Amino acid sequence: MSNLHKNLVDAQIHVPKGFATAANDTKLTKNSTGVLEWAADSGGGGGVSSIVAGTGITISPVTGLGDVTINTSASIDNFVTQNIKAYGSIATGSEFGLGNAQYNSEHKFVTNLGTPSITTITPKNMLYTSVYSNPKNGGILQNWNGWINGATGTIVVLSLLRTTLVCPLSGAYPSTIPVCRAATISLTLTSNNTPICFNIDSFTTCAGFTEALSPNEVLIVTASSGSAESAVFILNSNITLNF
Repeated sequence: MSNLHKNLVDAQIHVPKGFATAANDTKLTKNSTGVLEWAADSGGGGGVSSIVAGTGITISPVTGLGDVTINTSASIDNFVTQNIKAYGSIATGSEFGLGNAQYNSEHKFVTNLGTPSITTITPKNMLYTSVYSNPKNGGILQNWNGWINGATGTIVVLSLLRTTLVCPLSGAYPSTIPVCRAATISLTLTSNNTPICFNIDSFTTCAGFTEALSPNEVLIVTASSGSAESAVFILNSNITLNF
């Protein structure tokens, strides 16, 4: 006998048993006792019906269907700032780093790091001049800004340096460690009574460094004189990082 159910057209295919009396939004399933029944559709295994954007999230297209792109802006609110008040009296021919706060809680440019545009630093001077130690992986420099004042015509070159010493150390301390000069700005001062401002939001990523700061990485603010004479100045500086 030939198979009468072979190659049937769609109009000749009957619906499953119980379809006519089954409630809407139900599906035919085999229950725990092995009997077929029409059960309410819980939605499981039916795929994604839509994607809803949460706080700080945007999706495109907004329906959440098709090829969906998800972006987050939440991290812009997750930042840390470090504000430093300091003053310097520096001679020409050397680059000076901020010293740790003295008993009067003032930072001073007192640590001579060597010829301007240094590329290495000693671990001791790293400790003396550190203004920020990164606690965990992922901090990214967002902004370095501040105010500075001093005698008219005085030229002060400020730099923001990055350096890392592996912690904990597995062997002997190295004599020097690399420095990344993330930003530099030359400022010509106008008066002791009229501070000028600077605002930097673009930073260099040096060879051997990544854009994101590594754990225990140190930030250092330095100054050198761009004039033929020594420089005396007052600085208020703020560093912002985004995590």
